[in-house]
Amino acid sequence: CTVLCHRPDDTPLAHHRSMPEVAPVDPSRLTAGGAGFEFIDLCEPPLMSRQQASSLMHLWMRAPDTPRTGELANAAVLTMASDLFLTQSAWRPIEGYSIHDITKVMTFGLTFSLWYHRPVTFADWHLVEIDTPVAAAGRSLNYAHWYTADGDLVASVVLDSVMRIRR
Repeated sequence: CTVLCHRPDDTPLAHHRSMPEVAPVDPSRLTAGGAGFEFIDLCEPPLMSRQQASSLMHLWMRAPDTPRTGELANAAVLTMASDLFLTQSAWRPIEGYSIHDITKVMTFGLTFSLWYHRPVTFADWHLVEIDTPVAAAGRSLNYAHWYTADGDLVASVVLDSVMRIRR
């Protein structure tokens, strides 16, 4: 696991990928995710479905009890959240298998890298965009980008994981 941080400087040199256009935060669709996390599933079919679907996933996510101050505490909470749905993205396009069928499949991360681009306040809603551009030869490459509700890209994640059918 590699987490890359640095002390920000006040350079005017900055740009980032635009946040995808998605439905706004709708509290009526709130799901308690456990461990203090809440999320709103924007996936079609829904995240917990066993139906075949695109690997591209979007979720609103937050941990409302995270202190609003404390840059390191907020970074630690996003670090925990960043690994929750990554490998699910790899399994969604594969017909006949689901990450939810734990007696049939297994998956685990090999290398995990996380970059913080800006400070984060994880008590606020963040959009996470997750995708797996390739799964082949028993491995998958998973990406995630975290955006504030205002559209600032605050963190990026890459995970190389193993995918196996249990025999």
